[in-house]
Amino acid sequence: MTLRAYAKSTLERLTSFVVEHHVRASRRHSDVDVFLTTCLAGAPYLACLNDPTAYIAFLRSCLEPATYTVQIVKDASQGQREVATKKFATLLNKLRQGAPPIPFPIAHKLGLIADNYRGNRQPFEFERWAGDLALFFEVSASLGYKGRLLGSITRFMRPTLCLELGTAFGMSSMFVLSTLQANGQDSHLVTIEGYEPVFSLAAPVLNDAFGKMVSCHRGWIQELLPSVLKSLDHIDFFFHDADHSREAYLSAFTLVEPHLAPGAAVCFDDIRWEDSRVLDGPSRTYDGWMEIVGHDRVQQAVEIDGNLGLLLLR
Repeated sequence: MTLRAYAKSTLERLTSFVVEHHVRASRRHSDVDVFLTTCLAGAPYLACLNDPTAYIAFLRSCLEPATYTVQIVKDASQGQREVATKKFATLLNKLRQGAPPIPFPIAHKLGLIADNYRGNRQPFEFERWAGDLALFFEVSASLGYKGRLLGSITRFMRPTLCLELGTAFGMSSMFVLSTLQANGQDSHLVTIEGYEPVFSLAAPVLNDAFGKMVSCHRGWIQELLPSVLKSLDHIDFFFHDADHSREAYLSAFTLVEPHLAPGAAVCFDDIRWEDSRVLDGPSRTYDGWMEIVGHDRVQQAVEIDGNLGLLLLR
């Protein structure tokens, strides 16, 4: 086969793949349209929602086809075939091909909780920012995009002990805990939040929904985390969504790393985060992320959509 013929054949196969993928995705989007129309037709609670369009958008983000860009930044697996390595490979393949949807009963429940937060007009402010809790929810809460990712990590890595820094409104916790429940495991999530009143809003919701599966702690990470870690060993999943800076990343990872089990997954949110409303200078989150990637225990490291960092530890 000549080079020209080979190039033509390759282009035809690629075009066919792209068209087929687009047709399948369009069909699934249409199926979601039909399903939501059927489910929501005449639903009496719709008229009582604070933001019906945001609620429906949330459902779509949980149900519609969703793929993630996965960029490998470190791979020291060297052909290893441990269970954790195989689980991690399955997770990455599913993120590239299409993350599993959030089951509709869970998406519906979380969507109503999110809408309730959208109606909270209680004033809330930082040193350089002022608004209300509804607005803070919109800019800080983990919704469908991140929820699908956290649900996928929890489903395929199957952790039994999870640690989260930065509870916020508890949405990420609920995605993780709902998946742990679906896994049918005896699992537990420990979550820490420093800000009030968000902690006092989130903790009762989490406790009511998940009972003994969750432990909510109120306090600043640098002060509270060392004492919390004294009772934790063999953490299988660590999610950092708290202070975003090089120093915060490194100090938290240094404290938690001795308590992380072999094969643990670690996720850092907002690895390229910058926000002048909070910090005087650059956050250098990416510098902190890359320093952690260089740690001896990091077997594999990937960046997801350039925004989240995910690690597999030895």
